[in-house]
Amino acid sequence: MVKIEKDKYRFTRFEKSSNSKKMYDAIFTSKEDPKKTKKLSFGDPLRGNYQDKTGLNAYPKLVHGDKQRRRNFRSRFSSLKQSQDWTRFWTPLSLSWTKLW
Repeated sequence: MVKIEKDKYRFTRFEKSSNSKKMYDAIFTSKEDPKKTKKLSFGDPLRGNYQDKTGLNAYPKLVHGDKQRRRNFRSRFSSLKQSQDWTRFWTPLSLSWTKLW
C-alpha cells in the first residue's frame, strides 16, 4: 500500500493525474528537502463520486451528489479506514474519502 508520512512531507497541491487510471495526483513536498516531492494518485476516472473538494473539478460529469451512493461507498470502505492510521499517513483511500466522498 502506498502511504506518505505526514511528519516527513507536507501537502502541496492537486493535479490532474498523469496516470490514465486515476483522477488526481496529490503532490507532497519533503519537509527536510523542498526539492524532493512525492506523488500519490487517487480516484477512479471511470466511476462517479459524491463531491470534488480538490478545487480542480476536472471531472464535473462524475460528481453525482447521491447520498445513498455515498453511504454505500463509506460502508464498503469503513473497515479499511479503521485499519489505517490517518493521523500519521496520507493514503489514496484517505484522499478519496475526504476529497471525493
